[in-house]
Formats: sequence, structure tokens, C-alpha cells
Amino acid sequence: MSQARKTELNILRPDVEDWLLGTTSPEGRIAETAVDTSLKEVDTDICVLPVEVLNVCPLWLRATDDSMLEGAIRLQLEKRGILPEAGTGQLIAYKVVCRETSRALVNVMVLSTQKLAEQKIESIQAKSFSVSPLFYQLPANAMVVWRELGQDVVAFTRDGEVIHFQVLVAADDHSCALELHCLNTQLESEGVIHPLENILLTRSTTRERPSLAEKLDARMGVKPAIVGILSPKASIETVDLLPPVEQQRRQMASKRGRYKKLAMAFAAAYLVLLMSMGGRLYWGQQVVATDRERQEFLANKVADVRETKIKWQQIQSAVDPDEYPLEILSLCVEAINQRGVRLTEFGINSKGKIILAGDADSVPMALAFKSTLTSQPSLSRYDWSFPQPRNRKKGPGAVFKASGARNDYVTN
Repeated sequence: MSQARKTELNILRPDVEDWLLGTTSPEGRIAETAVDTSLKEVDTDICVLPVEVLNVCPLWLRATDDSMLEGAIRLQLEKRGILPEAGTGQLIAYKVVCRETSRALVNVMVLSTQKLAEQKIESIQAKSFSVSPLFYQLPANAMVVWRELGQDVVAFTRDGEVIHFQVLVAADDHSCALELHCLNTQLESEGVIHPLENILLTRSTTRERPSLAEKLDARMGVKPAIVGILSPKASIETVDLLPPVEQQRRQMASKRGRYKKLAMAFAAAYLVLLMSMGGRLYWGQQVVATDRERQEFLANKVADVRETKIKWQQIQSAVDPDEYPLEILSLCVEAINQRGVRLTEFGINSKGKIILAGDADSVPMALAFKSTLTSQPSLSRYDWSFPQPRNRKKGPGAVFKASGARNDYVTN
């Protein structure tokens, strides 16, 4: 059990006949309105559970160690036949009211899922839960009776702690007084409560049971005090109870939250991937653009070199002694190493190609000239084309033609 310390809290609580939804603050409760919990969902900070949905068992346990209390409580509840079946929800809460040397007095509350369903409050969505006897300021060593959701309920206190509460089932005032007297006697004989010092009845109860105060005074020897309403505590005491429907709702909300976080993580990862791919694509485009610019630059340089080479080739025969036509003719004549071979035609075109023709006394002599010409070191920069010499059509001898193309010549 813990105390709710929020400055302002939305609290849903049972009243005389209806549920009230309001806001509490350290200064008090304000602006409460009736709510039909069966017709719509109610979202609140604290839901104050009515007495009807709880089975209460004050127990003296021969265990003072907190680690042993829960096991002892479950054994006692099983013995009394009110141990809830295992399932969803937190259905058992307890509070240690008194500790002695070898035993402890514990107020055990068991949430009844059946009575929850009968009250039709499954639509309530609450962050935490309390119970109505813990919601009110009750005097010490007292029996307090009030009306809640159309029926009378009673709570007993030991010193300043609530130790027991339940719904009253008696129909008339006489039977109700007898029921309260027997209940008080039983609790006092078990050492659960001290002798009564106070009896409080609310006006909502005395309106329905006008002679109850008189009959209690006669039976119990304590004159009941009549109060208008019970005042709520400034700090609301909550309990570790959780209806199964609310636990399922929280589990679904938790799953949705995990799924949402997972989806956001995937979206973030996808965004990072897209940004990474976009960055790589942009970098690749920049590299391609840089390479293209470099290629264009180099292509322009190559074009300039080619153009310079072509211009040089055009004037080379005029400025380079090795390219003078007479020099080249002299080299070709040097290849004639025997009598009987004669050059009849010689020329160099604009692309530096040598064109020559001649005759020989025989085809073998022409082929010998071919061999000498094509192997001449000084003419190695030419690729020679020397077709098979032919015999003259008239008379003895043979004729030949040859051409030599520059292998280092650059064309457009």
C-alpha cells in the first residue's frame, strides 16, 4: 500500500447510490459529478473500489518476517475457501496493522472478480486503486456505518488503522443492530479490535434505518454519533489490487507501446538507410561528374596534341632533313643493290605516304629489291605494301609497284 501524492488527482469513488467522479487536491474535493460506469469508459487516476467487491479477512499470523507473510496468508485464505484461482490480475492485497513478538495482525483483502462483473465497472481505466474504507478519515477504535451504492457497509478500526469492513445484510433495524453487535463481539474476542470508543452513523444510513442508533446504544453501551458525510483523507492510500480487465488493458497498451517503438526504430533505421544510400548516390554522382570533367579535360589535351602533331606533320617535310623528298628518294635508291632494277616513278602524298614504281630485268630481281627496301633500317617508320611483281606484257623483264605508309602518322 502506498500514498498518492500528486497535487491534483481525478478520483472515481462510490457514493450513496451512484459513482462520483471528481478532482481532489490538498485543499479538498471539488466538482464531483455522478457517472454511469456501465455506459461509457471512465479514465481516472484512482478508482476507489466499493466494499461489496472485496472479501476481507483480518488474520493473526505466527510470522513476523515479511518474506514469510505472503505464504502464510495464502494458506489461511485457502483454508477459508476464498483463495482466488491463479490467473490474470492482482487479486490479493494485505497490510500489517500490528506486530507483536511472535505474531502479526494483517488485514487481507481479496478482490472478487464475480462481484466486479456484477457492479459493471470493467470499463473503468485507472492508474491505481484504493478501497472506500481507506479513502475516508475514520476515528480510532471505532465502528463506522455508511451507505454505499444502495446498501449499508461497516468498517472497524484498530487504533488509527482500518482492520475490517464488510457489507451489512440485515433487512430491518433490529437485525442490523444485532448483526453489528455480533460482528463487534467476534472481532474483539479474537483480539482483532480494541473495545469500541466511537460509533459513527451517516445520515444516509439513519434515513433508511431511523431506529438503528437507538438500538445500537442499547445493545453496545456506546452512543452513536450521527454525521452528515465522511471526510476524505488529504492523501489517498492506494492498494496493490488490479482487476484482470485492467491488467489485460495495460498489457495490450504495453504491447502497442512496444510495437510503436519497434515501428519507430524500423522507420528510423530505414530513414538512416535511405540517407546513407542518398549520400552514397550523391558521392557517386560527384565522383562520376569529377571523372567526366577529367575525361573532358584529357580529351581536350589529346585533341590539342593531335592537332599539333598533324600541323607538325604538314610542315615536317619542309623543316626536317630526314623528311625531305630527295632524302627519302635517296634511301629508296640505296635499296637497289644490283643492275637491272630501275625506279620509273616516285612521289610522297600529303599524308607522308611513299608511292613508287619501277621495272626489273626479271621478277626475282624485283623481289630482291622488295626485300632490301622493306628491311632498310632508315625506312623502318614505313609500313610497306609491295604486291607481287608482274612480267611485262611485251618483251622481257618485270614491273612492280610499292607504297610505304608512315606508321607514326596521325590522321584526323
